[in-house]
Amino acid sequence: QPAGRSETRLRVGDFLTEDRVLVLKEGLPKDEIFRSLVARLSLPNPAQALHAILEREKTGETLIGAGVMIPHTRLPGLKTLHAALGVSEGGPVHLWLLFVSPMEDARIHLTFLSALSALFQNEAHVDALGKMKSPKEILDYIRESEIHR
Repeated sequence: QPAGRSETRLRVGDFLTEDRVLVLKEGLPKDEIFRSLVARLSLPNPAQALHAILEREKTGETLIGAGVMIPHTRLPGLKTLHAALGVSEGGPVHLWLLFVSPMEDARIHLTFLSALSALFQNEAHVDALGKMKSPKEILDYIRESEIHR
């Protein structure tokens, strides 16, 4: 289905803003990282989103590739997809891209997953992002990488 993929040029960087990019302290527990990321999203019910993500993680961690975790869920009633990124230099996971999408729109959910895996399958991107210290630098790098994809 390559034709379907090119028609929708959805970019991860379009769903992130500097205040939705966190540089994380080393050694934070996973639940605390998820809580911090959910807190950055403009959701009607952040507690519901966090609960759904934690439940989803219990069924199997959402680790893609080396050092990238993509905790996610779908919730009813959302108008659009919401995403936040945590970057941590230490530990086995460097990037935590948490997102919540509308239950009623499976397409945006899958398209975003596809854009994510395209961006993060490049280990050079993951390594570079893991060393960055400012949300602006991280966001600029992601947007620049996606333009040249």
